[in-house]
Amino acid sequence: MHPASNDAGLWKYAESIPLDRVRDLRAWNSFEEIARHVGNGEIADFRWETFKSERWLKGCQRASFVLKVSPKVYDAFFNSPKGYRAEYARSVDQGMVANGALLLLLQSRLLGDDRVMRAVAAGEVETERVRHSLRGIDAKLWVVEDAPTMRHVSGIGNEIIYPIWAEAPVAKGQRAPEGTLLEIKGGWLDTGGNEQRDDWKAYRSEDIHLTGWT
Repeated sequence: MHPASNDAGLWKYAESIPLDRVRDLRAWNSFEEIARHVGNGEIADFRWETFKSERWLKGCQRASFVLKVSPKVYDAFFNSPKGYRAEYARSVDQGMVANGALLLLLQSRLLGDDRVMRAVAAGEVETERVRHSLRGIDAKLWVVEDAPTMRHVSGIGNEIIYPIWAEAPVAKGQRAPEGTLLEIKGGWLDTGGNEQRDDWKAYRSEDIHLTGWT
């Protein structure tokens, strides 16, 4: 097991992670530094997404973006001891603050994206509704789980060794997947523009804190 650095606390990496990758992951100084690099990512897609299941949120809509970043920024965001999941690992509140700060950092770029502007011009959505969705309580970032660029999220053996997660039944949380695509999902809005929370995702922050996954 690769030892933790002084500022990484109990966050360690398994021997299966190459040493050069561990050095890169530990080289980041802060979540803010990682966030700035994420903020420079390429906006690859936008959709004004409609909730389609038969649950009570049917008909609600939200902003949905895909952000493409470099493999090293992706690794830092998801797997570094200064990254997104590590903020949640420290505490639910710290994770939520990091999530909100990164969404705020990205907001102006997302709202100014050509795809958003075309959707607004076509009458599909208003800019203010996209903004309201991105500012929702349940607005969030995560990795695109079904992306063809996402590698070895499943497999045998833990790659991130973190005491709380080691006791969790969710094995994915202890993996260190590689990829390039992140997703940004706004809060669900009803026809009146009010956010409606998804009960199935109500404990997302707690799930990441306790298991490393959601």
